[in-house]
Amino acid sequence: MHKRNDYLFNCNTVALFSNFHLGNEYSGVLQGKKHFFVRQSPLTIVQTSFQHVGSSLEGALRSSRFHLNKKCNVPVALSARNNVILIQCKAAGNLGGTVWIAASHIVRIEPYKINQTIVYTTEGHELIVDMKTAKLQNIRKEAPFLRAALLKSQTMQNGLINDDEENSGFLLVKENGQLNYTTKQKGIVKK
Repeated sequence: MHKRNDYLFNCNTVALFSNFHLGNEYSGVLQGKKHFFVRQSPLTIVQTSFQHVGSSLEGALRSSRFHLNKKCNVPVALSARNNVILIQCKAAGNLGGTVWIAASHIVRIEPYKINQTIVYTTEGHELIVDMKTAKLQNIRKEAPFLRAALLKSQTMQNGLINDDEENSGFLLVKENGQLNYTTKQKGIVKK
């Protein structure tokens, strides 16, 4: 099977998973109905995807923890607008590795073995992850709340300024010889 050199997580990406070959970690990618390999680790792909949209994985994790008021095991938003919320899981098996799943592509989950869960996704894919079903379900439930919180905070609109407020507020003044600004309250200017 042909291997790509690089990849970015996108709206059609269902999941990334570790794939080990000759001691190197690569990625298997499920995108739509396609399956292919990339010569990058899942973590590298995710970090590069965040950089591509002007963010960082670390910053997005801090934001998720803030908005969900949790310290660990949180979903992370690559794009709230496009509903690309990622869930990181340990890969099942002895080799370790990781799986990143797009929450919007999860159809259902169910217990598989002790501390393992089978994840059914869109396009008919099935993944086994090394995580208790209840824990994965909790993270999955937080994804839409994270998205809503981020969409709300990203609007950053406090309303429009009306005519009465246009000339009210404070005036910052730095007079000759002063090191710092002083504030003076402005009044409504009569026309």
